[in-house]
Amino acid sequence: MDYPPSKKPRLKASPTAKSSSAVLITNPATPDPTKADLPSPDLSPQSLSPEPSDLAQPMVNSSLRSKAKAKQAKAARQAVAEGAKAAADAALALPDGWLEIGTIVGVQGLRGEVRVYPVSDFPERFEEAGPRWLLAPKATTPTPVQLVRGRLLPGKALYVVTLEGVENRDQAEVLRQCRLLVPESDRPLLDEGEYHIADLIGLRVIDQATRAEIGTVVDVISAGNDLLQVTLTTPADKPQQVLIPFVPEIVPVVDVAQGFVEITPPPGLLEI
Repeated sequence: MDYPPSKKPRLKASPTAKSSSAVLITNPATPDPTKADLPSPDLSPQSLSPEPSDLAQPMVNSSLRSKAKAKQAKAARQAVAEGAKAAADAALALPDGWLEIGTIVGVQGLRGEVRVYPVSDFPERFEEAGPRWLLAPKATTPTPVQLVRGRLLPGKALYVVTLEGVENRDQAEVLRQCRLLVPESDRPLLDEGEYHIADLIGLRVIDQATRAEIGTVVDVISAGNDLLQVTLTTPADKPQQVLIPFVPEIVPVVDVAQGFVEITPPPGLLEI
């Protein structure tokens, strides 16, 4: 937005009338040809209006100041966003040796049951009784808890679980946003073509045709088909992210041991 000039425009005086426009009036009794009536100054609104050239410089200066302020505000917003992202990334970091299986996102009823959004494809993680661990927001050490029972909530991608010692809604509310963990050693056996999410994060992404390194897998998003969230290598000064469907037609090679995946992107997939 352009701000108004900080100074009022200078008023340009009307030009002095030429001497030929003066009317010479002589008095026969006391003739004095040196005295003449000067023309009255032109005080019409048109004469008092500033010339466009008078306003140009203040408006240009104001526009430059506005652009500088906008640039500073943009830089401040970007710094805040980067700080918030760094804080969020730090908050999501797991202690070494643990796997996240879900997050408590709400409560169910009045008897202490909680709703869990799963990040595991193994129903037994939520339906079979046994030890689990809770990691509270900003905590660094998981707390052991006993899962008593659980069930899939019909029509929703959520599980309802009962935890030992959580007997009412107030106790359940305290657990909101806690993450449910299991030891990293407690990994179910996988079939061919199945992968643990933790093993995919950090893999390099390589274009199979050109052998160029495109980016790095930073997350896996569960949807109709799982999506690899990839941070592109270029431009380095402004990292951009794309979502790549995790299907064999587009990601034909996954080499966890060597630390990379190969992709065959269709036209437009990598365009931002």
